[in-house]
Amino acid sequence: MKKIFKKYYRYILDGVIPSKEEEIVFSILHDFTDRKGLRQEWEKIDEDTQEEIIEDWIKLTKNLLK
Repeated sequence: MKKIFKKYYRYILDGVIPSKEEEIVFSILHDFTDRKGLRQEWEKIDEDTQEEIIEDWIKLTKNLLK
């Protein structure tokens, strides 16, 4: 399992709060993948690409929060 997914699942399942930008992205990702149909489409994307997308979203969020 990729490092970013470990952080995500610790946040979702255990309530471990990551950095502010990760918390924002993980919250949006959780909402996104909890919607009918969207989760299935997200799961069609390979794990490496999912990780790249999440990491890009975290970078974008971090830059906007500066």
